[in-house]
Amino acid sequence: MTALELTTPVVVPTPEKSPRAAKGRNDSPIFIDLSLPGTAIYWTTRWGVTLEKLQEAVDVVGTNSVDVAAHMGLPKRKSAQS
Repeated sequence: MTALELTTPVVVPTPEKSPRAAKGRNDSPIFIDLSLPGTAIYWTTRWGVTLEKLQEAVDVVGTNSVDVAAHMGLPKRKSAQS
C-alpha cells in the first residue's frame, strides 16, 4: 500500500439523487467507511479530532458525514453559493 492510498479518502455517494442534484449541484451525502485505508486519517485530519471521537460518533449516528459532524458539534460547511 502506498502513502497516497493511505491518505486519499474514499467517497461513497448514495445511489439516490437529492432534489437539488437536478439543478447541477452534487448534494449526495458522503459516507465515512472506517474500514477503508486512509479514511480515518482523512476525516480525523480534516476535523481535527481523535480516531476515538470519530469512531464514537459513527457508532452513535451512523456513517453520514453531515450527521457525524453535527454530532461532534462541528460547524456546517458553507455552500459554494454562500
